[in-house]
Amino acid sequence: MHPKRHEPDEPSPHERSNAMLCHLMAFAGFVFPFGSIVGPLIVWLAQKEKSEFIDRHGREAINFQVTVMLLSAGATLLLLMPVVRFVFQTINDGSSVSEDDLPIAGILMGAAVLVLITLLDIVMTIVAAVKANAGKTFRYPLTLRLL
Repeated sequence: MHPKRHEPDEPSPHERSNAMLCHLMAFAGFVFPFGSIVGPLIVWLAQKEKSEFIDRHGREAINFQVTVMLLSAGATLLLLMPVVRFVFQTINDGSSVSEDDLPIAGILMGAAVLVLITLLDIVMTIVAAVKANAGKTFRYPLTLRLL
């Protein structure tokens, strides 16, 4: 357990910037695999001891990005299940399977869920970064609290 840090009433500009960076580093996930978690984790680990404000925002950013990754993995499975089923059915039945047997609805539903998760991730990350820069606390909705 860490000793209790004294926090001023208002976070300093440096604290607000680092808290904002915890959220914005999630966009590294669009460039590097697992960057959406590794980016905020690096900032949080480097700065969490210096400020309770940064610690809270870092934890929140990492928890949200882990939640988004788990939801995205589930949506990807939803997207791929009909394709995998079609491939195995084609292998087992040979040429008797037609393209009409491929359930497009399942593929479209999985793709739509992935797009919605991505949009939610982008919007909520920006909102959290703006709140952090304003010196306010922010809690992402529907987030697993792992840290």
